[in-house]
Amino acid sequence: MPRSDLLRKRQFIAGRLCARAALREIGAEAGPLLVRPDGSPDWPADVRGSISHKPRLCIVAVGSAAAVGGLGIDLEPAQELPQAVWRSVLTDGEQARISIGRIHHGRLEPRLIFSAKESYYKWYRSAGGLHDIGFHDVEVDFRGSEIRYHPREPLPTTFGRCVVGGKWLITITWSNPLNES
Repeated sequence: MPRSDLLRKRQFIAGRLCARAALREIGAEAGPLLVRPDGSPDWPADVRGSISHKPRLCIVAVGSAAAVGGLGIDLEPAQELPQAVWRSVLTDGEQARISIGRIHHGRLEPRLIFSAKESYYKWYRSAGGLHDIGFHDVEVDFRGSEIRYHPREPLPTTFGRCVVGGKWLITITWSNPLNES
């Protein structure tokens, strides 16, 4: 098995082990967590959750469906997003805000936008969303640690927060049950 495949398998296993521990913490059944056809975890019907993992770190967010309508979490290194990928990840509006300096997180803003969008996609699947969505289907801006989502119709709006650390960026997105604000 190539080294990259082995590392990815270890990350996957670590994510599943963390998810099982988190499920036990909320009193949910901690059986096998299978993979849906789109690659997302197949959480128990009464649970909403999300997993993010990197080579040396894994995070999981879970909650009961009675308490949360959907959850998405993402973990990224606190490094600049290569400018070569900006056009594929950032909308024209996001790029314009960055170019004129209307940003809240300095050089990490593009990577944080990427992470916030990943959290949104995971939240959307966790909340039962069925449409395929891409990076340009939702625009992101920040007010301190608050993430503000501006999705294209018919995609829903939700809540988000970010944490900017020395080594890692973490974004989390959630909704109340039935997307009630």
